[in-house]
Amino acid sequence: MSSKKTNNKATLLMGLKILIETIERMSEKELAALSSGEASLELAMHSRATETSTKPTAHDRLTGIDFDQIEIELNVAESTEEGFRILRNFQLTRFELERIARKLEIAVMKQDTVLRLEEKIIEALVGSRLNSRAVRGR
Repeated sequence: MSSKKTNNKATLLMGLKILIETIERMSEKELAALSSGEASLELAMHSRATETSTKPTAHDRLTGIDFDQIEIELNVAESTEEGFRILRNFQLTRFELERIARKLEIAVMKQDTVLRLEEKIIEALVGSRLNSRAVRGR
């Protein structure tokens, strides 16, 4: 897969993720107004520094890890092998892998090794998507 195609997919996936998160935060009244046409939804760009819900933690700033970018790149991986390559390119520590797993609501056990955490993350983001695609016959 070309790098440009991967970047376009990643950008589109990030935009869709933001849209979904915005809609999920809307109240029932807001959703009703939107669906009836009484209201419209507008998207605007804001600096990440002004956002509080996705504000990086002190540890994120120290490590320079962009967890959203990792998730986006894994969401476009075409195989589990590609997923492992992508994940390993970030050279994450056990602590960072654990944080990603918890963000994805993956059960983390004290005895999980770096390899086991990588496997769990890849299965959640890549393997399950590929299995679903295979079941649907695509």
